[in-house]
Amino acid sequence: MDRCCTTKKYEKNKLLQIFWKVSKHIWETTALAIFVASGVASCTKTPQEQRVPDRPEKTTPSEYIYVQGRSLMKPDKTVFMMKGVDLAGWLSPDGALFGFTKTRAERDLNLMFCQIAGPKRAAAFWKRHKDGFITEEDIRYIAKCGANTIRVPFDWRLFSSDTDFMGLAAEQDGFTRLDNLMKWCSAAGLYVIFDMKAAPGGQTGDWSDNGCGYPWLLGGKAQQTEMTKIWGEMAKRYKAEKSLLGYEIMDSPLCADAKFNALISKVEPLCRKIVKAIRAADKNHVIILDAVRDGQDFSCYSDFEFDDNILYTGHADTPSAFDSALDAIVRFREYNTGLPALLSGGNPGADGSRMAKKMSENNVGYTFTPYKSYEGDCSLLSFGPVTGWNIVTRFADSKRTTFDDLHALGNFNVGDVAESLVDFSNACRFSECRKNKSVEAAF
Repeated sequence: MDRCCTTKKYEKNKLLQIFWKVSKHIWETTALAIFVASGVASCTKTPQEQRVPDRPEKTTPSEYIYVQGRSLMKPDKTVFMMKGVDLAGWLSPDGALFGFTKTRAERDLNLMFCQIAGPKRAAAFWKRHKDGFITEEDIRYIAKCGANTIRVPFDWRLFSSDTDFMGLAAEQDGFTRLDNLMKWCSAAGLYVIFDMKAAPGGQTGDWSDNGCGYPWLLGGKAQQTEMTKIWGEMAKRYKAEKSLLGYEIMDSPLCADAKFNALISKVEPLCRKIVKAIRAADKNHVIILDAVRDGQDFSCYSDFEFDDNILYTGHADTPSAFDSALDAIVRFREYNTGLPALLSGGNPGADGSRMAKKMSENNVGYTFTPYKSYEGDCSLLSFGPVTGWNIVTRFADSKRTTFDDLHALGNFNVGDVAESLVDFSNACRFSECRKNKSVEAAF
């Protein structure tokens, strides 16, 4: 009995030894294969993984901010680290900055104001908004905070002679507004970026371009002609402006909805067309090209030689999206373009200093948005509350699809609403705003 058990135990141990040897051989063979494969992978990089060599130094003197390799340069040939503030909501309104969650685009805001207070009061509100939301006091404060750049998003309708926009039904006042801004920024020592937030026909497919829910610009000849005309006129007007940093020709083309992916290939050809129109009048200023799919995807670009004074920008709408967005644009700069990078950071709040530090360490210029918001804590300035504004907010965020819907919301005093609209315009003026020290610290 004991001998039998011993024999069986020996045979079992023998089998275990054989199994272990076979297993060890398989493991070692597999590990070697992985090691070799990883070694080949690390030594044989794809073209996109090869760092783009530094570009030759420009020898022609410039009186303007210009692109040199991976950096922006001042006329004195020192590096210019962009630290900017985005004037969101001023010349391209955003309902979120008014405290609304469902009514965002100007066309929807204007309709809502007309419904709740009447067309004349709506037009008066928009005039007060353009006059008071951003003034020279705001610009002086931004410069005092330590910023060096202003980014001004605008709607193309401000430069059209036959559109109804922000209270004007005929001749628009876009150039007057930008002329004043340029004067204020020049006096304060700030540079300016003109950013077409809303292009003819719409370029995103969502509310942010104040369009119809589809990026008709990318397939529309008439819309592209209108856009080219506006940028050509702007280039002629501002070509000698020393305080102008550059033209951001199309803000965040195409939202992240996959149904628009087929249009991605149309972005770069349109950008080249616009660049050509600008360069016909202005060879001095930088041109800025945006990533697609909510400012996160640079795959639409492949030609990095057609102009030597271009930089690329991405967007991070929230601090939680910041780190991945920064990594993406740094890799794009290092392995694709060899050109400067810019990142627009949304709602920085208490994260502003961390975000600014990381961008400076990576030589990535930045602008923070928004500058001013209603009862917000993530912008440089906030304002409110405004008496009676809760009535306007409730109306704006309610269903208003049919006339029955509107009639059901009619339990308010129009006189009180009209007074709230005036009070809102006064509350957003610089003298009435609160300063956010945590965002100030980012500059």
